[in-house]
Order: sequence, then C-alpha cells, then structure tokens
Amino acid sequence: MAKGSSTWLSARDRMKSFPKALVSCSAEATIYAKCVSTRNNLKKDDCQKQFVAMKTCFEKVMKRR
Repeated sequence: MAKGSSTWLSARDRMKSFPKALVSCSAEATIYAKCVSTRNNLKKDDCQKQFVAMKTCFEKVMKRR
C-alpha cells in the first residue's frame, strides 16, 4: 500500500457517510442554515449554539457508521 493510501481511504469512507449524516441531522442543519442566512453582518460565534448542535448530531451519526 502506498504511503498515505490509508489516510485517503479513511477520508473517502467518511465522505461517503456524509449524505447519511446530513439526512439524519436535517433539522439541525436547517436551523443552522437559517441562522446564518438571516444575519446581515455575520460575525464569529453568532450562530455558535446552532453550529454546535449540528456538529454534535453529525458526530453521533458518523460514529454509528
């Protein structure tokens, strides 16, 4: 196996799981997207609570793969 191949394969497997995570976390993703899209002057941490909720959901789904 070439150097870095296992890293590439691992990353590819994670990316294949992303659509499942997005479907499973659609409510959290929608809430985050609404928060971001309704801000005129978005600043760091403006939607932190919503982002953390979406990230936590994604992490839970990705662990179940």
